[in-house]
Amino acid sequence: MGRSKMTGIACIWLALVPASAEAGTEKSKGAPGFAYLPGAVDWSLSDKSRPDQVRAVQFDGDSGNAGWQVNFSAIRSLEPAELAGDSDNARFRGKTAQIGVWHTVGADDLLRLTASAGRVSRRAANAVILPFKTRTGYAAADLAWEHGRDWSVSAGYYRQGGWGGRSLATDVLHLENGEPAAAKGVHAALRFALARDGSDGRSAWLGLEAHDGSRAAGLGQAMRHCNDVSLVLTENF
Repeated sequence: MGRSKMTGIACIWLALVPASAEAGTEKSKGAPGFAYLPGAVDWSLSDKSRPDQVRAVQFDGDSGNAGWQVNFSAIRSLEPAELAGDSDNARFRGKTAQIGVWHTVGADDLLRLTASAGRVSRRAANAVILPFKTRTGYAAADLAWEHGRDWSVSAGYYRQGGWGGRSLATDVLHLENGEPAAAKGVHAALRFALARDGSDGRSAWLGLEAHDGSRAAGLGQAMRHCNDVSLVLTENF
């Protein structure tokens, strides 16, 4: 999303939101992609590891026991000239809009509803077969019950583009550009905190996740029904 478009959206939103709402902007550069990408859908290893930069506009409203948040962000990979000694010509561009509302339930519990949608374009570094850009979209909605910073349970729906369900040649192009498999379905998760954020910013979570839906299983093939249950350990440094 260009600077002028993002500024225009921000101005329109500022005209519509209550006067008590707070707005903020953020610019970050050089961190790996996983620091910026929405966690509601899957991302490839190249998406997560490539150095990126983000420009975000955020609006918040808080009444004490309830609130909302709207976030618009534009993510892109760094240009080769910005990475010393790197001739990589890979490109990653993403635009995301996210809306969230929350409400406290009792003293320690929080009910949170989040919905997000976005679009990503990619072009592979030194593509061997077809050096063309591909575009995919994604959308997700999630309802979560959070008990302080101790545990949370959530469920939601997601849908994302990627390779799979097209012709073999088109799927190869999407795969070569580093896209994940196309997928859609519902998911549920239960997470427990093993270690909370400390002065070093580290935290650890142990979770049980379940998915049911359809997912691309092979190039040039239609998506197939799949379901899985997994134990996940997440740690932030």
